[in-house]
Amino acid sequence: MDVEQILNYPSENESLMESATDEEIIQGVMDVLADDEQDPNDSRSLPHVSPKEAFLAMDTLKNYLTRFGLCPSKS
Repeated sequence: MDVEQILNYPSENESLMESATDEEIIQGVMDVLADDEQDPNDSRSLPHVSPKEAFLAMDTLKNYLTRFGLCPSKS
C-alpha cells in the first residue's frame, strides 16, 4: 500500500479545487476570534498523557507502519 494513496484521497482533491475567496477566509478567522473573546474562561487544555501511555501509542504506531511497509523494521 502506497503512502500517497493513504494520505491523498481523490475526493479531498476535488474539495481543494473549490477555494474560498480572501473575504471568506478573513471572515472565518474573524468569527473564530470573536468566539474566543466571548468566553475568556474557556480553557481548552490537552489531557495529561503519562510517559507509559505515550510509549505505548508510539509502539502501536510503529507496529502499524511496519506492518504496511511504511517504516523499516529494526530486527
